Amino acid sequence: MSCEIYTGNPVYKTVLDSLFSVGIFLSYAPQIYLVLKRKNTEGLNPYFLLLMNIGSASGFFNIWILSRSRFECCRSLSAYDCYATLTGFIQLFSGFLGPTLLLLLAVRYREPGVNGEHILKSSKLVLLFDVVISILVLLIRDPNHCETFAMLMGLTALSTGLIQYFPQIITTYKLKHVGSLSVVSLLIQMPGGYIWCLSLAFSKDSRWTTWIPLFAASTSQAILLILALSFMYKNRSSKDKQYDDEDGDASHLINRDHNALSDSNFRTHETLEDSNFEIDSEPEFENHFNHSEEHTQTS
Repeated sequence: MSCEIYTGNPVYKTVLDSLFSVGIFLSYAPQIYLVLKRKNTEGLNPYFLLLMNIGSASGFFNIWILSRSRFECCRSLSAYDCYATLTGFIQLFSGFLGPTLLLLLAVRYREPGVNGEHILKSSKLVLLFDVVISILVLLIRDPNHCETFAMLMGLTALSTGLIQYFPQIITTYKLKHVGSLSVVSLLIQMPGGYIWCLSLAFSKDSRWTTWIPLFAASTSQAILLILALSFMYKNRSSKDKQYDDEDGDASHLINRDHNALSDSNFRTHETLEDSNFEIDSEPEFENHFNHSEEHTQTS
């Protein structure tokens, strides 16, 4: 294959691809931050983490194999053309690095119990998969075998992309809340996944096994995002209603206490008036009594 097809890369496309590479990794930042903040994995399905990491690793290995000719052509290409032709590889590496860090944090903050044990087992399976496939990628050199192996990795990424979000969808549906699942990450990744898919589909020497898994994953993300947003809306509405009821009860208690206090003040005022009347009446009675005594003595 001639390396000339990798020359003349438009600057605007290279810039966009570079931004995609950064954006792909940053799209996992809200999810990573939420796990760090909550220090737990509530709401994160271990099989979702397993499939997501297997899928992202398979996509990365797929483009790693298919990019061998690009790496070889970099010897004769300029630094710019070499970088521009490897942006797809860099993007898939970013997509591989984000889930890997998330899985490591999930292992670190896993909760005791069955879910925590499943997360630990998932991490061990992902580690075994990554090590074995990396060794195979380095050992296989025959072009025909490389093409077949790349196809296998692409199909693996496709199959996991189709089903990876369904365990998480089931978990979120059962919990009725998002827990440690970041809706912000979903809001970034879902539309970004479709754009990323188009970027890879129209790149030079593209294979459908590279971009189809991204399309499948983005579609599954859309379903999970709709479910998560609906539960967030319902939970917020329930809380607002609860606060309104509590405010209503509090207002009723305040009015009741105010009325009771007013009645108490009124009764106290009446008592004071009666007391003043009795006190004022005593001198008059004494004067009348003294006057009567004086009249008797005179007589």
